[in-house]
Parts: sequence; structure tokens; C-alpha cells
Amino acid sequence: MTSSTAPTVLVVGSTGSIGRLTVAAALAHGYRVRALVRDAERASHIVPVGAELVTGDVTRPESLRAAVDGADAVIFTHGVETTEQAIEQVSYAGVRDLLWLLAGRDVRIVLMSAVGVTARSGLYNTLQLAEWKRRAERLVRFSGQPYTIVRPGWFDENGPDEHRLVLRQGDRHHAGDPGDGAVSREQIAQVLVAALSSPGPPAGRSSSSPNRALRRRIWSRCWQRCLPTRPTASTPPGTCETCRWMRSRSACATICASSAPGRDHRLREPSSPRST
Repeated sequence: MTSSTAPTVLVVGSTGSIGRLTVAAALAHGYRVRALVRDAERASHIVPVGAELVTGDVTRPESLRAAVDGADAVIFTHGVETTEQAIEQVSYAGVRDLLWLLAGRDVRIVLMSAVGVTARSGLYNTLQLAEWKRRAERLVRFSGQPYTIVRPGWFDENGPDEHRLVLRQGDRHHAGDPGDGAVSREQIAQVLVAALSSPGPPAGRSSSSPNRALRRRIWSRCWQRCLPTRPTASTPPGTCETCRWMRSRSACATICASSAPGRDHRLREPSSPRST
């Protein structure tokens, strides 16, 4: 790839311990990298040289338009573990709002989630962390965009002789310790970037699938109706016109945030999610 023809990749969470490695890996692979940062001056000392710094905040959707404009792919590496409200706003709503801004365009999505994301209780769901990450995954699946979801194990808990990547489908390890899986941050970054050029999602979600076009149309209609009165986790189910309109449409019911965590158990984990 030449600099003029290389795809533009937006990295969300670019100043984090994995985000900055992802930026470096994407640059090394020849991509044009755009780093979403809240403070450009501070980020200039953290983000690898060569990336374009774009100021924005995932908790302020109006600040994200410049970041997504012209982007060919988005890698989400962001996250927070302070309070449940912060987790919802960053790990869930940040993904939701960026996907909404991408609606109508074909943009490759790579979402870094986490091991244990399907756990309903225990360590992985402290402060509803797993709940909101799982709901963010669903947004990606139903967005109509080509995607890869990566669920890394415990960061840097592997020994010097434990760097062989083990790829697993599903999420069945919930012990809450490195025995569930461990991987280095460097390897996570490499996997996230490699996913940009990996084969598309399973049948039914590929770029040529009519299903995908249908999902995109439903997504667009959902947000057109939902944007003025976007529901939150505290909104009781069925209290907005959008929620009532899409109650019979599983894709829109998944996208909507009208039910609080724990109320959406009827939306089961896919039998073969595209996750690693």
C-alpha cells in the first residue's frame, strides 16, 4: 500500500496501553492511522509518530464527526472500569454513537471486548462491566458493518514461554483468573490490526448477504426514530415510541438501550460468534 491508497483506520482509545500499540502496529502494516484523543497536546507524547491526532470524546457524540469522516475502518480499544455509569457511557454508548455516525457507509469494525463477557455474575461482571461490553458487541453484530470481535484474555499474565496464540470461539471460561486465558498487549494489538484484512463475518453477515443490507436498513430506521429521545439504561421498557415500534424486530430490540442490564436475557449469545 502507498500512503495515498492506504485505508484510513480510526483507533479509539489510542492513548491506552493497547491503543498505542495498535496504532504502532497499524502504521507498521502501512495503514493511514487516525487516533482519537481527548487532549492532543498530551497525546502527542504518547501516540506513536505518524498517526493523525483527531480531538474527540466518545461521551460527546457531537465531537466525533471529524474523526469518522473518511474512515475506512475503526478499531475500538477503549474502556473504563471506574463506575457503572462510566462503563455504560464509554464502553457501550461510545460504540453506539460511533456506529450511528457510520450508518450508510461500509466501514470495517474491530471491537476489543473481553474474556468473560457473557458472565452474568462474578468478577467479570463487576459494576456490570461484562453486561455493557456484551451489549456493545450486539450493536456491532447488528450494525450491518463487516466486523470482528476480539475477546482477549488477561493482559500480560503469560510467561516468557507462553506466547503462542490460542484462538477460541465462544466464551466459556469464567473462573475469573488468568487460567481463563492470558495474552500480551503486543499480541492483542497485532490481532486487532490483522482483523482488518481477515475474511468477513460468517454466512448471513457477509458483505454480499441480503441479510446485511436488511440489518443496515433496520439500523438506519431505528436511529432516525430513536435519536431525538434516545433511551438509556434507566428508561423502562416500552416507554418510547421507538421501543414500541421495534418490539417485534429482533435486530432493533438488540440495538435499543431501552431495557436495563439483566433484562435482555432473551437475546441469547450466538451459537458461533465471530470472536477470538
